[in-house]
Amino acid sequence: MTSLLAKQVAAFRQEHGIETLGPKRALAPSVLYSLQEARQIASESFAALALQGLREASNSDPELAAFAPLFEGPSRDRELLTQEENGVLNQQIHKLLILLSPHLQARASQECLEGLLHRYHIHRWNVDDIMA
Repeated sequence: MTSLLAKQVAAFRQEHGIETLGPKRALAPSVLYSLQEARQIASESFAALALQGLREASNSDPELAAFAPLFEGPSRDRELLTQEENGVLNQQIHKLLILLSPHLQARASQECLEGLLHRYHIHRWNVDDIMA
């Protein structure tokens, strides 16, 4: 029998267009670290690494500096955001990935990508943008 809380969560997910994507705490893939190394790094450290990489990459492309707020402040759980909030976030991530794409061989861009993987789980939410 389904509990009342499970029914409420299901209703919330349906109302806000949130898909069930498997285990929430599954470790994100890494472009810079082995799985064992990535497990030992705190999520705040990934955000700091991404911010550092973004600042360095913005020396080559000043437009990248506008995306610093993505990695500042507390992390937000995408599964708890509304459909509209996720839509805005998806647009920002899409634009950032487009700007990063010519520089993906550079370590700074890879650091930014690492932050997107761990902070926003783009490997689950933005697959089309990663592949584009």
